[in-house]
Amino acid sequence: MQNPYYNEAKPSLIIRKLQPENKEAPIQFMEAPITDKKLFYRRNHFSYPRLAQANYWLPVNGHVRTPKLFSIDELRNLPPDDQGYHGMCRK
Repeated sequence: MQNPYYNEAKPSLIIRKLQPENKEAPIQFMEAPITDKKLFYRRNHFSYPRLAQANYWLPVNGHVRTPKLFSIDELRNLPPDDQGYHGMCRK
């Protein structure tokens, strides 16, 4: 059975607070086992940092074959990859 809200409204996040960003999906659109990217919640405790892109590097080391240092431009040029992850809250 299709959700009747889909016929009447376009789903979007509910803004709880802009600074820091806190948004969540309306519960009536949460029926699928996988949450659509545009409905995935955003919960932050602090504002987004302002980073100088030229000074931002991501080191990948530890249990890897070849440690690497990525610039922000190298990260943006990587091919996209979609993978599903399951998160579960425990009491």
